Amino acid sequence: MEKAHYPLLPGAVPHSYSAPRHPSQLGTRTRFALAGFLAGALVFGGLWRAGLTDLSVGYLNSATVSDPAGAPLKGSFLHISDIHVDANYVQGATLDSYCHRFPKRKGDPENEDLYVAGRFGAPVSSCDSPIRLVDITFNWINRTVAHGLDFVVYTGDRALGSAQVPVIHVVGNNDVEPHNLLTPGPNPMLRGLYEAWQEYIPADQKDLYLEMGYYTRPIAPGHLRAVALNTQWFHTSNDVIGACRKPKHPGSRQLVWLREILAEATANGEAVVIAGHVAPEFDDYYNSCYKRYTHLMNEFRDTIRGQFFGHNNKDHFYFLSSDAKSRRENIKALPPPDVSVLPAAPEPIAVRGSVQIMKRVPSMIRELMQHFKKVWDDRDKVDYTVVNISPSVIPTFNPTLRVYRYQYPSFVSPFRLPIGTLLDYDQFWLNLTEANDEFRQSGDVLYQPEYELLYSARQQYSMPDLTTQSYLDLAHRMTQNKTLRQQFAEYLCVMAGLQEDSYVSI
Repeated sequence: MEKAHYPLLPGAVPHSYSAPRHPSQLGTRTRFALAGFLAGALVFGGLWRAGLTDLSVGYLNSATVSDPAGAPLKGSFLHISDIHVDANYVQGATLDSYCHRFPKRKGDPENEDLYVAGRFGAPVSSCDSPIRLVDITFNWINRTVAHGLDFVVYTGDRALGSAQVPVIHVVGNNDVEPHNLLTPGPNPMLRGLYEAWQEYIPADQKDLYLEMGYYTRPIAPGHLRAVALNTQWFHTSNDVIGACRKPKHPGSRQLVWLREILAEATANGEAVVIAGHVAPEFDDYYNSCYKRYTHLMNEFRDTIRGQFFGHNNKDHFYFLSSDAKSRRENIKALPPPDVSVLPAAPEPIAVRGSVQIMKRVPSMIRELMQHFKKVWDDRDKVDYTVVNISPSVIPTFNPTLRVYRYQYPSFVSPFRLPIGTLLDYDQFWLNLTEANDEFRQSGDVLYQPEYELLYSARQQYSMPDLTTQSYLDLAHRMTQNKTLRQQFAEYLCVMAGLQEDSYVSI
C-alpha cells in the first residue's frame, strides 16, 4: 500500500475509510474533519508551498505579483475550479457507491474494470477527485505554468490552503455545512474559510469576510482589481436566506457593496475582474438577485473585464443582457432534445448516474445555440456582457484547468487594448480513460499522467481577443457552422465522447 502524501490532522477521516455516501451527504463532524485536513495539508498549501514539489526556494522570489510585492506582472492567470477532493476515494470501488465501496461480487471479467474507480479518477461519473489526481494536477501546475502566473482565480468547492501568488478564492456551495446552506456570520463556516485564506484577504476586510464571505483586492493597484463574490447569497439552493428583495437580505447587501466597489473603480480608472462559484443563471439565482446582478454588470460593462465562474463543470460561455432577461426568457420554445442514442462515450457512462450526466448535455447545447441566435439578432437593441465558465478538476467529464492571458500595464502592443482585457486562454485537460488504462496495463506505480493542451481559444475559434464583441461574433458563427458547433460541444464536456451529429443540430 502506498504511503499517503499528506498527514492526517487529529480527527480527520483516514484515507482507507469507505463510507458509501457522497461527500455532500457526510455528517457535520466528518465534513469539518475533512475541511481541517484540507486546510492543513492539501492543494495550494501542500503542493505549492511544501508538497511533492517544494517550490518555496526560488519560486517565491520569482513570483510575478505586482501589488504587495511590487514585482512586475507577466499577463497570465490560472482559473481552476471545483477540485472536490475526496479523502475517502477508493481505487477499485464501484461508481454507484461514489467510489467509496468495493463491489460485493465480481461480474463479467472482461468488463468489470470499466465499472470501478480508476487509479486517477472515474471520468463521467458522480465520484469526486482522489487525492492522487490532486497531486498530479498541482505537480503539473508547478512544473509548467506556475512561474508565469500573476494570480489564481479559484472558483470554489472543497480545496483550501495557500499559494505563492495571490489567490482570488470564492465560497462554493460545497464549502459549507450543511450542503448549500449558509447564513451571515460570524459563524464556524466563514471563520474556518477565513483562517485558511486570510493571507489573501486585505486586513481591513476581515470583519466583512467573517460576516459575509466576500471581499475585493488589488491585482495591480490603480490599474486592475479583483472582486470575490459569495454567490451563496444569490443561490436558490440556499433556502435559508431571503433572495435580494429587501435591504436586509444578504444578497441585497452584497449587491449594494458590489455597486460601491464598481463605482469607485470606475472613478479611479481601475478595471475589475469578478469571480464567483455559481454562475448567474435564472434557475440558480433568485429572480430578484439575477435581475439586479445582470443590470449591474451591464451598467459597469466598460469597467468589468471578465466574469469567471465554476460549479457547472462544463466548458462554455453565455451572455447577460441589459434588459436582464434570462436566456430562457429570451429564446423561443425549444424542441424536445433527441436523446434516442447516447453519445459515443467511454463504457463507464452506461453506469447508473453517468447516463444522466450525458443526457443533460444535448438540451444544454441546443439551448445555448438558441440563445446565441437571439443574442445576435438583438445585438443592436440591447447590450451584453459575457459570462465565462471553466470546467472542473473533478472528473464529471475529464479534469481540466485554464490559463488566461490579459492586457497588463507594461504590455506593449501595436493594438493596445484597455488594461485587463482578456486576450486568450489555453485549456488543458487530463485524459483519465487513457491514464487509467495505461496504469492498468503497465502496473507501474510510479506512472504519472500529464495534462495536455486541449485548445487555445484564439486559434481554435479564430478570435482576435476575448472581448464581448469577439464572443458575439463567435456565437453567431457557431449558429452558422456545424463543424464549429461540434467542436464546441466536444469541448463543453471535455472530450468525454459527445460525437453524435444530432446533438449539435439546431
